[in-house]
Amino acid sequence: MAAIKNKSASTSTKLHVIHHLEYKKSKKTKLKVNNKKNSKKSNKFIWNLKLVIVSFYDEFIYFKNINKIINKYHNHGLIVIFDRYIYDRHIDLKINKRNKISIFFTKLSCILLKKPTLTFILNDDSQKIYSRNKEYKISEIREYKKSIINLCDALSIKYELVDLNNRDTTELSDYIINKINAKLYNF
Repeated sequence: MAAIKNKSASTSTKLHVIHHLEYKKSKKTKLKVNNKKNSKKSNKFIWNLKLVIVSFYDEFIYFKNINKIINKYHNHGLIVIFDRYIYDRHIDLKINKRNKISIFFTKLSCILLKKPTLTFILNDDSQKIYSRNKEYKISEIREYKKSIINLCDALSIKYELVDLNNRDTTELSDYIINKINAKLYNF
C-alpha cells in the first residue's frame, strides 16, 4: 500500500492506493519490467490517477458540505446566506491555474448545486480592490470580475451587480438587507 500526499491541492489529503503491481508482488508473483520506459509510463499513469482521485475527493467533500448546509436550513424554511459560494471557488481555481481536474469538478458542482434565489456581486474599481486586499494582481481582479459575471450568465443565475461607489459598509449592508426583505416579503 502506498500513502500518497497531495502536493497540488490546498489540503493535505492522504490517499491510500493499492496499485495492481503491488498486489501482484504481495502474491509473490514474479513481475518483469522490460525497460525504464514502461516504468515511466506506469508512474505517470499512477500520478495522473492519484491526481484525479484526490481532486475528485476534495471537490466532492466541498460540494457535499455546501449541499448539506443548504439542505439543512432550506428544508427548515430558513434563509441561507453565503458570503462566497462555489462559483467563487471555481473562478479562484481558474485564476490560480490549479489542476484542470479540480476546475472541472468545481464547474460540475456549479451546475449541480441549488442555485441561489438572490445573488449580489459587489463591484468596485480594480485598483481600489487591490489596495484593500493584495490577494490578486490587478489584472487577475479584472479577470475575476469578468469571470463571475460570465459564469452567472452561463448558468442562468439571476444576480444584481452592486457598485460600491465609495459607500460605507453600513450603507451597503442596509441596501442588501432591503433587497433581501423586498424579495422575502414581495415589496
